[in-house]
Amino acid sequence: MNLYYNKFLIYTLLVAAFVLSFATAFAEGESGALNISFSAGKGRAGVLKTYSYNYPYGFKISRDGSLYLSNTPGDSILQFDFIGRLIKSYTSDKGLFAAAGDVTFDGDGMLYFASLKTMQVVKVDMLSNEMMRFGGYGTAEGELLSIYQIEAAAGKKIFVQDALSGKINAYSPTGSFIKKIDCNVPGFAINSMGQLLYFMYDRFTGYSLMLSDVNEKSFARVFTIGCGAAEGLEFIGADYKGNVYLAAPLGNFDQYGDREIIVYNANGMYLSNYRVKRSQLARQFFVFGDGSLYSAETDATASSPVPTKMSIRKY
Repeated sequence: MNLYYNKFLIYTLLVAAFVLSFATAFAEGESGALNISFSAGKGRAGVLKTYSYNYPYGFKISRDGSLYLSNTPGDSILQFDFIGRLIKSYTSDKGLFAAAGDVTFDGDGMLYFASLKTMQVVKVDMLSNEMMRFGGYGTAEGELLSIYQIEAAAGKKIFVQDALSGKINAYSPTGSFIKKIDCNVPGFAINSMGQLLYFMYDRFTGYSLMLSDVNEKSFARVFTIGCGAAEGLEFIGADYKGNVYLAAPLGNFDQYGDREIIVYNANGMYLSNYRVKRSQLARQFFVFGDGSLYSAETDATASSPVPTKMSIRKY
């Protein structure tokens, strides 16, 4: 299976310079951070107690090193450069970005975001104009009950994880529904060949990393983690070496406790683990192809549940 993963090297070479630049904004190790204020004002993320979505949903880093934050309660998507300066704010007086969830980009750099209000994926241009939308709330073939993660493959197919239904929906570049793929673990990744990497869990074998091609009916089991190895896993992503990154809760699934990051190689051998602070963002982590892991962490605690800032940390 290393053949599939080594293709990530191409992507890594393209972004290596930007990763290096991004890392300088964080200082050495996990101590440095890019801080984003939750107070009101331009380029800041809003946090409200009474709204259905109390926090920014999550973040992603584009190939040019820009950081995109889904400012969910602020009905916008904020774009920062690699040293934390606000570049652009995607907003609309028509409510287009209301309850924005996960974001992704196609090969042309076009922005897609998940609307948690309508359960649709929306494609927009640089001027925040809607270009296309698909999905929708429901149980029909192309519809969704939830949206956890969205990704665009090299061939412009769009993949949307419906965690509530335990499925990943595949759509064509025009938004036409293609198929559903069973997936009952949060998170998935796409390799350079447009194939899906995702985990399946069952109580007899534990967690299994699967490889699937949307154009074929078959799938392959890459490796399996035993039943007693971990629980409550979230799949963060994979690097070009085939190493996979998982997040697991620590200590009674405390919502303000730490998370454990676990790294396995392409053959399922344990490599390392370390702790990070848990945040309330649904999509807390992002991993580059070279294995650089970024985590969005807030200063929220059990006694002060509404945070005042978020820090994007590099591990």
